[in-house]
Amino acid sequence: MQARTAPSAGVTFWALVRAERIAYGRGARTLVWTALVPVCILVLGELEVPQGLRHTSAPTLEIVALAITTGAFALGLFGYGSTLANHRDRGIFQRLRCAPVPSWQLLGARSVVQLLGVVVQSLAVFMVARVAYGVAPGGKGALLASVVIVASGIAALAIGQVVVALSRSASTATAVSRLLLVVLFLLEGVFVATQSWPVWLQQVADGTPVRLSLNLLTDALVHQRWDPSDLRDLSGLLVWTAILGYIGVTRFRWESE
Repeated sequence: MQARTAPSAGVTFWALVRAERIAYGRGARTLVWTALVPVCILVLGELEVPQGLRHTSAPTLEIVALAITTGAFALGLFGYGSTLANHRDRGIFQRLRCAPVPSWQLLGARSVVQLLGVVVQSLAVFMVARVAYGVAPGGKGALLASVVIVASGIAALAIGQVVVALSRSASTATAVSRLLLVVLFLLEGVFVATQSWPVWLQQVADGTPVRLSLNLLTDALVHQRWDPSDLRDLSGLLVWTAILGYIGVTRFRWESE
């Protein structure tokens, strides 16, 4: 009898991705953060635009950038971080680790699915902006925006990974995620315009992953170009992602304390 050969790493990884995609589609909370929240931000934001500027390109695209950025980081906190912490509390990861697959594939498969979720929510926002308001980015702007969306999605996942890694339980991770969501809104100027902040506080806010992503996406969609300051912001976002990703992966615990 011929001995069975173990499946390749690629086969097992994509099998995990398919399983994660199915589980992702069944999570009502994740679906809300994926599509409903950013679209609501777009619709409510458009209502705040002065009557004479509604349905015009620049103001609507600025709101599109805000909606996509908010959705990406909210999804990283709740769709990825909180779900990961819940799975850990329920012992799902311990059971999965008994399977003959490397540990990195377990986190990698979930990360791929969540990143696809960021792309899907961005497409949903673009579609609503096009159909409801007749506004769409130009070709070059869309290309630059796609780079920012992927980079922002990875940065958001890194933040969610850190939250899970440093939290003892799912309830703690959820509480921290809610607090960070409020901070997210503050950094984006949803509650109070950041221009009214002290200069030093504005400078600190401008260096955070959220503001770096928002500035990059706004410039890509509205101006359809990047200048040297945008390239510096992109480099800063990648540095943040590398640092947070390293902390989140190295400090991650497979069991709840």
